[in-house]
Amino acid sequence: MKKTPFLILLLVSCAFSQTVYIDAGHWLYAFLNRMDQRGLIAHPLIRTIPMTRLEIAEYLLQIPEQRLNSVEQQQLNYLKAEFQEELQKDPGYKAPAPGAISKLTQSRALRWLPDEFYANGRNFLSLASGPVQLYIDPILCRTRLYASADTLQKEERVFENSNGLVIWGSIGAHLGFVSNIRDSREWGTRHYPGTVNFSREGLGFAQGGPDYLEHDETVAYLVANWNHLVLQFGKDKNQWGPGRFGQLAMSTRPTSYDQIKLQYSTSRIRFIFLLAQLQHYTDYTYFYGARKSKILASHRLEIAPWSGFSFSFFETMIHAGKSVEWSYLNPVMFFRSADHYLGDRDNAGMGADFSARLPLRSRIYGECFIDDISTRKLGSGFYANRYAYMLGMDQADLFGLSNFDIALEYTRIRPFTYSHERDIDYRHFTTNLGHWIGPNSELIALGASYRFSQPLSVRLTCGRLRHGDNPPGANIGGNILEPWGDHGSPLNIDLLEGELKKTGYLTLKLDYEPLRNYFFILSYSHYLDHIADATRNEVTFSLRINP
Repeated sequence: MKKTPFLILLLVSCAFSQTVYIDAGHWLYAFLNRMDQRGLIAHPLIRTIPMTRLEIAEYLLQIPEQRLNSVEQQQLNYLKAEFQEELQKDPGYKAPAPGAISKLTQSRALRWLPDEFYANGRNFLSLASGPVQLYIDPILCRTRLYASADTLQKEERVFENSNGLVIWGSIGAHLGFVSNIRDSREWGTRHYPGTVNFSREGLGFAQGGPDYLEHDETVAYLVANWNHLVLQFGKDKNQWGPGRFGQLAMSTRPTSYDQIKLQYSTSRIRFIFLLAQLQHYTDYTYFYGARKSKILASHRLEIAPWSGFSFSFFETMIHAGKSVEWSYLNPVMFFRSADHYLGDRDNAGMGADFSARLPLRSRIYGECFIDDISTRKLGSGFYANRYAYMLGMDQADLFGLSNFDIALEYTRIRPFTYSHERDIDYRHFTTNLGHWIGPNSELIALGASYRFSQPLSVRLTCGRLRHGDNPPGANIGGNILEPWGDHGSPLNIDLLEGELKKTGYLTLKLDYEPLRNYFFILSYSHYLDHIADATRNEVTFSLRINP
């Protein structure tokens, strides 16, 4: 069993292969969403990301340039240069004009650089040798955070440096590879555990001392393709769903994880089968005799039956141990049925989402996630009704103002959702795979953004979060680490029962990308604890090169 994935990968790689995936955090996904709102792409299957370079290039070819405003045209030109290798296969392709990096490297001051540096006007180093095409870029991130709060005696200062390298490319026409490696160090006035062994939200394994922590992050995989079929093997992240402020089933907040992903896609159908190994973090003895792992099996079917509308169905299943259950290796198996067959011992989830285009360049979307449910007691506070739902609406060019977009979203998560009585809760290390607000919570969020040009944009986000926390000695489903049954949990629990916490927040963020993947980011955040009437203010400066 342990050798099976490697044998499959070897056989498939010899036969066919594929260009790589684009990171889920890239702004091009927001651009494609805007093109969907405007009705400029026909059958959008863009809620399952990351997407491959070929998939993205196919959407770019659909966009009619004559219907774009000047800023959208700048964005499209940028993306055409970014995906020129894939777009060259189109008979009507026209080479883009030299970009800012090309003009800079061809200037008199930098003519001494070897021809290989920024030869394609995009990557620091690009090399072609036989069937191998190789691209190399440095990674450098510098972040400085300054915070003041009613609960702090002095200003909080947090500094983080990240350095690394991203190497990606292709072998022949069908095999792609990525190795994105970075090492990070954080230090400042915060309290750190002072141990050599811990984890934190969004991170994996970390080491540190009394005034710092160190961690690394690697995304590395091979990807192979033949016609409509894609096979990925390696370490990566996934995001499922149309949410603008969070996703219920699969988000990119956790650190990356080892996985095998099988994808089949056409112009109106995309099917994903994902098999991943997650790490279950317990306490500070982690990796010293107490290391535990668990397996995530999941699949997702996304369909666009007509223009401007898409919907998806998905299932997730987490079970403990290093071996994989045969039933969960079947991509078309109904996992709930398989769990019943195996004795109802695993952590099953299922759900659906949709996105529908409306008039006036607007869109309505939603998602639901069912961890467990009792249909006979649906609508009551019965503890086994563990589910979540989200509903949102966004609009492009609000009030007729070009490049001004807005989104409004409501999320509600029942108590005990994502938790489980065994070590198979819905986490990777210490981070929820699903929505960041966690169980027994609700969030209403509003976001507005304006793009001045392709390099420069500003975004304002505000929201109100309410969370029912577990009071001392009781369990009302407000903590993913405490499943039902702990501390004499009651049979019926209302949403937000427990110690109610109310938090309001406002964030203003400025992004500037003067050169490809060179970002200057400035943000200001204000938080208000409505219960304690306490405030917190944060200012963050970031310089990121190939983040």
